[in-house]
Amino acid sequence: MRPQYIWILFFVLLLGACNPTRYVPENEYLLSDVKINSDELEMNPSDLKPYLKQKPNLKILGLFKFHLGLYNMSGTNMDRWYNRWLRRIGEEPVIYDEFLVERSSRELQKYLNNKGYLYAEVEDTTIFYEKKHKAKVVFDVTPNQPFTIADHNVRISDPHIKTIVDADSSNTLINEGDNFDIDVLNRERDRITGLLRQKGYYNFSRDYIYYMADSSIQPLSIVDTLVLRNPTIVNALNQRVEATHLQYTIRDIYFITDFDPQKALKEPVAYYSSFDTIEYNGLKILYKDKLKIKPLILSINNLIKRGELFNYRNVERTHALLAAIPIIKYVNIRFNENKTIEPTLDCLIQITYAKSQGYSVDIEGTNQSGNIGAALNLGYNHKNLFKGGEMFNAKFSIARETQTGLKDKTAFNSDELGLETSLLYPRFLFPLLSGYFKDNIKSNTNFKGSYNFQRRPDYERYIASIGTQYNLKNKSNWSHQFIFPDLNYVSIPFMTDTFRQYIDTTFLKYSYENHVILGAGYNITFNDQDERNYRDSKYFRFGIESSGNFMYLYDRIAGMPRLENSYNFLGIKYSQYLKFDLEGTYNRRIDEKNAVVYHAAFGVGVPYGNSDVLPFEKRYFGGGANGVRGWQVRQLGPGIFDDARTIYMNKTGDVKLQFNLEYRFKLIWVIEGAMFADVGNIWTIRDYYEDQPGGVFKFNSFYQQLAMAYGIGARLDFGFFVFRLDLGIKGYDPAKPASSRWVSSPSYRNDMALHLAIGYPF
Repeated sequence: MRPQYIWILFFVLLLGACNPTRYVPENEYLLSDVKINSDELEMNPSDLKPYLKQKPNLKILGLFKFHLGLYNMSGTNMDRWYNRWLRRIGEEPVIYDEFLVERSSRELQKYLNNKGYLYAEVEDTTIFYEKKHKAKVVFDVTPNQPFTIADHNVRISDPHIKTIVDADSSNTLINEGDNFDIDVLNRERDRITGLLRQKGYYNFSRDYIYYMADSSIQPLSIVDTLVLRNPTIVNALNQRVEATHLQYTIRDIYFITDFDPQKALKEPVAYYSSFDTIEYNGLKILYKDKLKIKPLILSINNLIKRGELFNYRNVERTHALLAAIPIIKYVNIRFNENKTIEPTLDCLIQITYAKSQGYSVDIEGTNQSGNIGAALNLGYNHKNLFKGGEMFNAKFSIARETQTGLKDKTAFNSDELGLETSLLYPRFLFPLLSGYFKDNIKSNTNFKGSYNFQRRPDYERYIASIGTQYNLKNKSNWSHQFIFPDLNYVSIPFMTDTFRQYIDTTFLKYSYENHVILGAGYNITFNDQDERNYRDSKYFRFGIESSGNFMYLYDRIAGMPRLENSYNFLGIKYSQYLKFDLEGTYNRRIDEKNAVVYHAAFGVGVPYGNSDVLPFEKRYFGGGANGVRGWQVRQLGPGIFDDARTIYMNKTGDVKLQFNLEYRFKLIWVIEGAMFADVGNIWTIRDYYEDQPGGVFKFNSFYQQLAMAYGIGARLDFGFFVFRLDLGIKGYDPAKPASSRWVSSPSYRNDMALHLAIGYPF
């Protein structure tokens, strides 16, 4: 990296160090630091930070108060736009406040008491730096011995409710010997409340549950009693008397489609009388003019049943199932109580539709493998194609890209024409499934098809594919995807003799063969990422896919003839392989402006039977915007192999190992910054070609062949998408001679890579 760029970067980061007390009033102090000393506390000190009522200005890299620096760059004349702008995007200085320090001490004390540290002590000390006009606050936390639960009792006067709670006692969150923890007690209240609201108790709330704690029996011990009280009502004599909790059943279910809340509030009688009504499978469906969605779809996505007890879980699942249907924009579920004879509920499900069709036209610049081009994309979608909530998407694209050979720098044009279609059905379309599965698993089925034509001076290639994906989500953060069947057809009808002669002497020849892939796959994913909440999050995915096994078994048993030592499907060799992928990401939130993200990925593909190598589109590649960013895509690996003859960036492998560390920080407006370090490489599992030394994965040497890169990046976060620019710099290049693998003086031409991408890398 050029020295002047480094100086510019440090100049920007050091803005916060330039006179940080410029706008601190006289006789006031800038709050420079807040520290919590809690060596004896079993919990993490970071758990205490949310209870501080005053925190210092935010820092970048834990050192630079960048946002304070922007604020301090402003002048005092607010008539000038740039002064107002700097103050708006910056952060004003945090002035030391003695009252807020005292409140912080009280909040820390309260939090520790709630966690069972009833004898905890919190002392605050303020250190003033008179000359610098700064103040530092230190909180010394002495937890002392926590109180534990010696005995836990439950007192319920309603015998029916007591039977329900006792039957579920194995799931209690309160155990003898645990620390006395108010948060755990409140979660137990929520657990019992949720249990009863699944058993018909529509009006039950956590306010009916309270605790009595006695700490006088044993030292540092508490006898805890959960009390579930009955409601009170006013009788005919205007007296408040105790009653029992009512258990409600569902009476009638109404679907109000094309619902307009403003008209319903303004003239409710006239509004509801304008609807037509049909009955289907126990549902009363109100509509105007004509039904936009089949009654069957409403019925199978409704888990609220007539004659059954009220169950709030079924209400939540029904809301989620209906909201997942593309044509439905808003869903609101409410209940009306009936207490004439037996307590019953009428359910009103109000549905507002979205626009059924949409069009899009996009003109975009492309940067693939470091090559510049342009593309035109025409899109069409229909959210209710067959009146069953089916989502149909079609995309036509045409692109031209100017590419440059890696070694001889010869420029040429590459043309591409593509069509992608998909039909997403909001249901799991598979025979022999139980009714429980259909009612309790949030799922959909996606039929996909595509066609792609590529033309370069050296060859023409056709790629066609069709497939079916089954997507399931039975828990809040876990999802499953089954892919079957997945058919891909690749044909190369034209290839120049020069190009053919060139690739015949390299491993590239396997990337330009006609082949068919008939496979299946499975992916399981855990994801609790939520960019709206500033909290730690995790992402995990495991995938497995295979191809050609059933056809190979059939051909062997049937004694089918081989063509060039391989079995064929429709006259073309089919691929046979097994592939595994494992990936994980941990996003550690430091505060609302800073985060550290850890990422790791491992993958291996094994060709066998009818295949000598993995298909090109299934092979791994190194480098690129989501890999080791010091290399352009397909420039890294395999192993320490470096082919000086290669003019196409098609370096691929069977094994991939990658680790990434990225520090992200918000700057101004939608602009974010990043600093990252990447480690990884790809390898082959066998010597495919004798002139490819150092490319095979070996357990005793792979760690010495890991490439390393570092760099900086900028992101533009517009909410609905993120535009990313990363500059990767080589740190360790395993393809170079052993004595020069560490890159001490990187050059922009040979040791850096600039990546443009959409979205975060992981």
